[in-house]
Amino acid sequence: AFKLSGYHPCHRGFRSASIFMSQSKEVDLHTITSKVKVFKTSDDVGVGLCREIVEIAKSSISLQNAFYIAVPGGSVLKLLAGLSKFKADLDWSKVHLFYVNHKCVSNTDPTSTYFKSKGYFLNELEIKAFSIITEEMTSETSGHSSIAHSYQRTIKSVVPEQNHLPIFDYMLLGMGKDGHIGSLYPNRKEPLVTDVQSVVLPVDKKSPASVTLSLPVMNNARNVRIVLMGEDKGEAALKGLLRKVSSAAEFPVCGVDHLKAAWFVDQPCAAALVDKIDTLEYVN
Repeated sequence: AFKLSGYHPCHRGFRSASIFMSQSKEVDLHTITSKVKVFKTSDDVGVGLCREIVEIAKSSISLQNAFYIAVPGGSVLKLLAGLSKFKADLDWSKVHLFYVNHKCVSNTDPTSTYFKSKGYFLNELEIKAFSIITEEMTSETSGHSSIAHSYQRTIKSVVPEQNHLPIFDYMLLGMGKDGHIGSLYPNRKEPLVTDVQSVVLPVDKKSPASVTLSLPVMNNARNVRIVLMGEDKGEAALKGLLRKVSSAAEFPVCGVDHLKAAWFVDQPCAAALVDKIDTLEYVN
């Protein structure tokens, strides 16, 4: 069975990663603390990720009759197509799915994360997916600030709160080479937002604009997973894990709670981590 050492569905993440470190090397515990699971291929990352999501969802549903998850777009979203294989293993009607970030485009726009997720897995499963933009409010009729406010109201009305913030059971993040997570990009103000009242932030970096969950919301989740795949992401993974940049403004992923987060990477990505990161755990 696929099991993560140190995990408990009621706990927020993993125990200190020092238990996973090699006894033969001296390691600076203040430098490396995140757990890193290494899978052979990107497909294997997807299988492991989907299996873990289902296992944690089962535990959450048994405890609170619901499972709250936030997912990103891009290649990580595509991995979740594997959830359809677990259709008979879970009461998917108790799963509440939100998006970490989303372009301010119509739900019917083929480039929207909502539209893509329907094709990947939503149409197969009875998941309560809370789309960013409703038919009544599109990017043509309302600015992205209004869309952010509307999405925030939806989240706060559905997701339980802890520490005055929504508490998701599972926060799934991808990461760019520049360290961005969600739509929190380097050298901008959004990664520095700490106000608990700002759950969803408007981001006008690109066109169309987007909305994103704030860093405090990401860190408030019970389980945080960062997924990276490919050789070209190796150096970025190393930079994030070693936290060579202390400021989230410069490299946003460095603002993620390293004691809570676990990283899922494939072997091409992990090649840059060998002999530098002692918290690698290879998954057969």
